[in-house]
Amino acid sequence: MSSVIEENNSPFTTFQKEYYSSPSLESFERKNSFTQIGASYFYSDQDLFIKQKGSGQQGFRVDAQSYLKNSPSTTLWGNAYYSNKNVKQVNYNESNDFDLVYPYVMADTVGGELSSESYFFSGGLSKQLGAFEYGLQISFRGVQAYRDRDPRPKNISSDIKATLSIATSLLKDYKASADLNLRKYDQENTLDFVSELGAPLIYHDAGLGVYNKVLAGSRNLAYYRGYTIGGQLNLIPSNGNGFVAQIGYHKFSFDKDLAGVADAVGQVNDQQINALLGYLQTTDEHNLSIKLIGIHKNRNGTEAKFDNRNSNHFLQMVSEDIRYRNTRNQLRLEALYGRKTADFDFYIQGKVQYFEDNQNYVSPDRTMDYQNLLVGLNITGVKPLKKAVLSTQLGAQKLQNIDANYFWSDVNWESGIYDMLTSNFQYVSSSSFQVLGKLRVDYSLPKDLNFFVQASGNYTNFTDSYQGNQFIISTGFIF
Repeated sequence: MSSVIEENNSPFTTFQKEYYSSPSLESFERKNSFTQIGASYFYSDQDLFIKQKGSGQQGFRVDAQSYLKNSPSTTLWGNAYYSNKNVKQVNYNESNDFDLVYPYVMADTVGGELSSESYFFSGGLSKQLGAFEYGLQISFRGVQAYRDRDPRPKNISSDIKATLSIATSLLKDYKASADLNLRKYDQENTLDFVSELGAPLIYHDAGLGVYNKVLAGSRNLAYYRGYTIGGQLNLIPSNGNGFVAQIGYHKFSFDKDLAGVADAVGQVNDQQINALLGYLQTTDEHNLSIKLIGIHKNRNGTEAKFDNRNSNHFLQMVSEDIRYRNTRNQLRLEALYGRKTADFDFYIQGKVQYFEDNQNYVSPDRTMDYQNLLVGLNITGVKPLKKAVLSTQLGAQKLQNIDANYFWSDVNWESGIYDMLTSNFQYVSSSSFQVLGKLRVDYSLPKDLNFFVQASGNYTNFTDSYQGNQFIISTGFIF
């Protein structure tokens, strides 16, 4: 088997990728240059889900990625893809990028299937100059989402990221780097109706289904403008054996503006601290890596109050308060061991993860919190054949809800918002068991060209007999 195919099929390549997230350390991520062009079809569906995210999706994606070691001192890499998909049963959310702009989404009670097209481009350069290695990475993601029946959103979002990095040697066989991370995010969110039979109420969620009645009605044009600034320190062993460490801080903020309103109706300040401690050991026959990751995230939503005594003019803000708070904590321990021989490579990977999420809205008082524990195990085998390489993976994971609570006594139990809140709570508080599998074949062609086909999927069984499944099939060329 070629060294490129061996590296691409090794679970260690994926497991260690976040060790080298710093652009100035990218040259240590891989030993081999490669280019891959591929296409994939994906499908997923589940009957227990977050209403704002939908029950599943179906679509295709074409992508290209490249990693080039042009010289001992220069590394180049890039990635691009186009994705076209339909997201099923999206309700109480007519905005793009829910995980980024929550809770301040535009919403209605109808929703439905949403079509989406995404474009992504990224590129990076790492260059050794004297005692220092400099890195730069820039990416752009554009998304257009729409629906061909009422309600008809037309959303366009752009997400630009840039990372500047510098690395140098520290102690013996170690590299340390410092990163500066920047981000600019924008979204134009429009919702229209063409039916002559009327339209549902448009409202702007402020958290846990609360909305300002002054802003509800027909205000169908919103703008999101945000940015991120942050940094991260990194430490890796330059010889592939030793300890890995990272610590980072990032602050993401955005304003939500409505047409006809002079001031921002909502502002989010999101602060995240992340840390990683790992150990890495590599030889010709064995690989071992262990990592412990901790993430703390705190999001505050500041909501404006308005004077609407003169509805013929722009609404004027009279006060603003922090009314929505969301705190998330995650602790994850993962380990991967691999044994390589000329005839067969074997890998076993285990994971234990604790996650807690607490959401609060003040006046009216509403809360939702839960704590989950996940345990997973994956086994991978890679078998070289005459002109091909066969890779298989089997795995299972158990998600156990430890505790969950909610409070929204002010909500009418016959309302759609009550159904949405209780359905979302049922999802986040449900335990589940998932089995997964993957089968891949890489076939060697003349002139260092390789063809691959891969199929992967999983099946999830939730509490109370709810089910979910996902399937992806991919094919392409590597050279």
